[in-house]
Amino acid sequence: MIHKNMRRFFLNNLLTQLEDISKERMNRVLSLKGFILNKNGDKEFLEILIFRGFSSSTTHPTELNINNSAIPKNAYLEKAVLFLGPMDPKKNTIIRGPCEPNLFTKKKYWD
Repeated sequence: MIHKNMRRFFLNNLLTQLEDISKERMNRVLSLKGFILNKNGDKEFLEILIFRGFSSSTTHPTELNINNSAIPKNAYLEKAVLFLGPMDPKKNTIIRGPCEPNLFTKKKYWD
């Protein structure tokens, strides 16, 4: 098992890469889904949206400081879905996914 600090480093690095790519794909929204382990060791659903270089959690508080990660401590990412942006609550168009979040570090997966 990856040490907790190393896992967090990899998740933050992944998020930075995805945010950078999203700056070039202005009409794409990437949804990362997974869970966090709360203080009791129970899983809580986690969703992070990445759009135009920014990320924000839809399920947990996000830091107001943009230099801090949107990924909460004890986070585990399981899948990613790419949507046509901007998102419409009535109808979302899926472009790709669900699939492994790491795939989206390759720009071709955003097309």
